[in-house]
Amino acid sequence: MELWSKTAQLAMLQGNSLADTPGAAVLKYKSPWGTGILYIFVEGKGPNVEPACRLIVDAIGREFKANPSRKGSLTSGLTVAIRAAHHELVEENRRSLADQRATASVTCIALRENEFYLAQAGQAVAYARLDGQVSRFPAASSRALPSWSTPLGSDVAVQVSLAHRAVKPGDVILMASCLLATKPVESELPELLALDPATVLRRLQPVFKDEPAFSALAIAFDNLARRGDSSLLLTSRKPAQNGRSPVYAAPPGLREPGSAGVVVGANGRSPQHQTDGDSPPDKGNGRSPLHKAGGALRPLRSLFARGGDGRVPVRQATKSGRHSEGKARASVVKLPQKLRAAVRTAEAEGTSKAAAAAESQKIARASSAKGKSRRSINLRLPLFLAMLLLAGLILWSIVALLSRFGDGQEAARFDRSLSSAALTRERALSAGEIARSRSLLNDADQLVNEALAIKRNDSKARALKQKVLADLAKLNAVVRLPAAKVLTDLAKVEGGAKNLTNLIVEGEDAYILDRGMSRVYQFGIDLASGSLKVGRNTLVAKKGDKVGNSQVGDLVSILWMGQQSPIRPTSNLLLFDSARNLFQFAPGKGVTSLAVRGASAWQNPALALGYNANLYILDPSASQVWRYFPTDDGYNSPMRGLLENADIRDAVDFAIDGEVYVLTRGGNVLKFVGGRAESFNLDQLDKGLANPTAIVASSKSKFVYVLDAGNNRVVVFTKEGKFQRQLVGEALEDSPRSIFVDEERGKIYVLGDKKLYLSELPK
Repeated sequence: MELWSKTAQLAMLQGNSLADTPGAAVLKYKSPWGTGILYIFVEGKGPNVEPACRLIVDAIGREFKANPSRKGSLTSGLTVAIRAAHHELVEENRRSLADQRATASVTCIALRENEFYLAQAGQAVAYARLDGQVSRFPAASSRALPSWSTPLGSDVAVQVSLAHRAVKPGDVILMASCLLATKPVESELPELLALDPATVLRRLQPVFKDEPAFSALAIAFDNLARRGDSSLLLTSRKPAQNGRSPVYAAPPGLREPGSAGVVVGANGRSPQHQTDGDSPPDKGNGRSPLHKAGGALRPLRSLFARGGDGRVPVRQATKSGRHSEGKARASVVKLPQKLRAAVRTAEAEGTSKAAAAAESQKIARASSAKGKSRRSINLRLPLFLAMLLLAGLILWSIVALLSRFGDGQEAARFDRSLSSAALTRERALSAGEIARSRSLLNDADQLVNEALAIKRNDSKARALKQKVLADLAKLNAVVRLPAAKVLTDLAKVEGGAKNLTNLIVEGEDAYILDRGMSRVYQFGIDLASGSLKVGRNTLVAKKGDKVGNSQVGDLVSILWMGQQSPIRPTSNLLLFDSARNLFQFAPGKGVTSLAVRGASAWQNPALALGYNANLYILDPSASQVWRYFPTDDGYNSPMRGLLENADIRDAVDFAIDGEVYVLTRGGNVLKFVGGRAESFNLDQLDKGLANPTAIVASSKSKFVYVLDAGNNRVVVFTKEGKFQRQLVGEALEDSPRSIFVDEERGKIYVLGDKKLYLSELPK
């Protein structure tokens, strides 16, 4: 699809319109997916606004045009270009006096086919009317100035906001000074952006006439191209139908970065594209086409002027020559007969001799021509080889110069990224606020990565990378687990492992539920050696087993019920199946069935826990935790809901230590005291929970442990919800499913995809 963009610009200073906007520019770029157009809009602040804007525009254009698709995406190319411009403005400010320094905000839009990629930094603002709906970039809930990023030119690494949208004919994009976000006109943009770009800017002009400065750039899209206007063609992957490259033109007043400020003509065509695909007149050496045609006919005229052998043809013999020939013939006729015969004989001999002489001359000329040809070939071959060698040397020199130039640019980018990373790290260490320090260290890490992308094995960059990672680990309280031992590999048991979900460790026994295989295993553990005991590895139960009058269905959950009541004299492992049957396992006695009252009232039971001999059922669909007291035959007591006005429909696990902790799929921890929710703050984490799967807390533990499987870590909190540290290590890199923490013995067990790990719990 070919899409045309029509543009209009507005620049005002003290209420007066300016002919040129130093902070607006357009350039063409090429990427692996086709050719596109990049719009740059810069708003500067400070005493030297115009030089700062031009510096930003040129730096972004140069960096993006050099490589518009870093790592396979236009957004990464825009990010790198904006940060490179920021580094150049920072260096320029360092060379300037304090009262002469400037800052800037920037919005860049890269158009490709029927999509645009937007990148912003600083207090930049842009609006887009897409398919009749107006969106603001960056998004904001009020008309307050965007404050999510520091401006370019400040001593802090910039943050780049990115967006990607589809665009079609009739859509309009408006890039403007951040003052636009403070005016009531923002509410009128849905109707305003439905107009022509020039009309949009004319309507804005009186609104900002009393402001010190205001500028804007509007882009409208259409699928019809007209000659002589200021439209820009966005090419698709397919070439133009006439086989030629499409003609690009920048809007009047806009300049191409890197072209020394070349201003495009009013007809919308740049000096390097004087035609719309028509062939230009052949100037050549200044001669007219008719003169050239005459020159081409001259060899034809010479062909008729001389014979093939260079002699004048017979038809051009003189008149006197013809008379002489006639006279000779007349005299021969008058000779006697004998004499005529003698003459004929002599003429024949003369003719034969003449023919022989002619043949001899012909052979001599051919031999001479052949000799000349050989001499010519002998002269041409060395000359050809010399020219070929010279061309190769010239080509090699060009390639070497280009390579050296490219290496120089890469080296400059490497130095900028590395120096900025070191400076950002220093500021992070002295920031004093955890959130601020973390943000700066993340910026420093990204800058080091940009440097390493240029020089992968540079020792300074690698050393700085390690320092930044160590600073982040310390700031984020990251503690690495000691080397873990593999207690068992369930992939080696009969039938293998399919979906390991639950882990319980009690004393020297570990119980594992494979919900996919609907099996429960028991493994004996030698805590002294950290290995399995021989002969203590058994299959506790599986789907289809007969237990009294019941049959084990799909196993859903396992729990440990401790000895806390005279009614329950022993501690046992309990099992739940999908038919809501409750079973009890006792070593040496096997599996028996227990009664549970009102199980049919559960909506969607997910897990079960035991605490103080009581049974607790997590029922997310009912947003409730049901409690049962023990009875002689099991849990045949009335059930009671513990939570008041709770919403735990996305719960994935829960824990009880006297209070109830519920872990949700969205990455939240809800704490309930007396049935009412209390605050459990996760704001101090460096990043949110991603795919949390298990939570551990008990009356014997001091902390609450959350398994964050998406980030391969265990996050540790106090029971009041204060973040303590996060544990990482080899055992947590094997798609962790569940954990069990034994604070008393200083052990942590991790159930991975197929294996059970044991590691020491750091103090």
